[in-house]
Amino acid sequence: TVTVAGTVGVAEWTARRVPAGATDGTNAVGLGDGTGTITFEAPPPGTWSAQITVRFAGGLGSATYYWRLDVK
Repeated sequence: TVTVAGTVGVAEWTARRVPAGATDGTNAVGLGDGTGTITFEAPPPGTWSAQITVRFAGGLGSATYYWRLDVK
């Protein structure tokens, strides 16, 4: 689960992963998408770069966040 701090709502989100160290989004695998709460299953074991793109409620724009995930 990913939580957006403050009182800004989430209108839509998408989550994708690529192997850590990848230099572009080629062969990215979807982890999930939806509205409201951002939650998805962990990727399989390995080291990944996760990308979460959020479109905020109320027309406040969007943002993309990245994390390195080490899944055991």
